[in-house]
Amino acid sequence: MVHQYHAILGVEQHASAKSAAKQDDAGDSEAIGRLVGEGRLDEALDLAYEAQRNEPENLAVQQRYHKLLQLSGRNDRLLSHAPRYLSLLLRKGMATDALDVYKRMQALDGKFAPEQPAQLLDLAEAARRARDYALALTLVKGFDKRFPRSAAIPDVYLFAAKVLCENYRQEATARQILATLRTRYPTHPAGVEATQYLEVLDRMAAGSAA
Repeated sequence: MVHQYHAILGVEQHASAKSAAKQDDAGDSEAIGRLVGEGRLDEALDLAYEAQRNEPENLAVQQRYHKLLQLSGRNDRLLSHAPRYLSLLLRKGMATDALDVYKRMQALDGKFAPEQPAQLLDLAEAARRARDYALALTLVKGFDKRFPRSAAIPDVYLFAAKVLCENYRQEATARQILATLRTRYPTHPAGVEATQYLEVLDRMAAGSAA
């Protein structure tokens, strides 16, 4: 495990077991790496925790802490940290990595959820890009019932309709969703796009009939 994560944790592949106490002037990364190399995970975690607390927007620092928690098997702390880490990955435009984190945390706890409901749509879009259409739909299934006040509902409707129509060829079901979207949110950008989408489907149907 140390070998697998050595680059992230700052561990030299052939690190000697020197005392970290002699490295007071070293940076966090080197100190944490040496502690991990010596098998002193509790002390490494303490340093990594303080580093991530002081630098919440530092992706490398947050990733290192996340990997250390995995390495040490601290699943409770891992699940507690994961929503913040997932949010940071999404803010950094790393939706694929965020989806990987989500799936790993779901495997540990089926009740795991991101910090914000709208982030489920970001993860669903990443799943669709990865051609995991079943997961994409699962992520947004019942979204309007679970989060009735979310501003993301129109976008979720549109997303689900597109997946059903384009990836599952379930045009009839997609049309029902699009019609609902058009009726409930006529001026919302997603509602406007739903109207245009339905018009395209109608023209395609007319062309096929002809």
